[in-house]
Amino acid sequence: MNPIKRYIGYFLIVLFLVMGGFGVASWIRTQQLELVVETERTKQKELIEANTAQATAIETLKNVRESDTLVLQSLSKDLNSLAERDARVNLKLELLEKNDAAFRALLATVLPAGGCVLDNSCAPGGANGSAKGQATGKPAGSVPNAADRAIDNRERLGEKQPR
Repeated sequence: MNPIKRYIGYFLIVLFLVMGGFGVASWIRTQQLELVVETERTKQKELIEANTAQATAIETLKNVRESDTLVLQSLSKDLNSLAERDARVNLKLELLEKNDAAFRALLATVLPAGGCVLDNSCAPGGANGSAKGQATGKPAGSVPNAADRAIDNRERLGEKQPR
């Protein structure tokens, strides 16, 4: 056999083996890539499901926030109306306190402890305080005057006191 034919034959055999090796490597790489693609598709499906769940949760939170806003606005309006009414009552109390000595004396009286004034269960008792409805202990205190009430109201509303 001719050496050139022999070398050409060997070359073709080597070429066939190299091409077969590339074919096998390409097939293995294709299988790996298909596994990666399948894994990524699974991740994508999970992310789509998670995004859908999060969109639902966000929509729910949005609805809750809208209802909270409405409730807070209503509470704010009610608080403002109560503050206005409180200011009117305090003004009336101040006028009464300035103009009526009997009312001024009533505001200065000490209240008994136990809240018996509210249900008229206070009765004059003996020296030991054992009468019906009368609570023992120290008196509850007196009603604050108009100036003290005005300062307390300003503090509750967050206003600064005038100096």
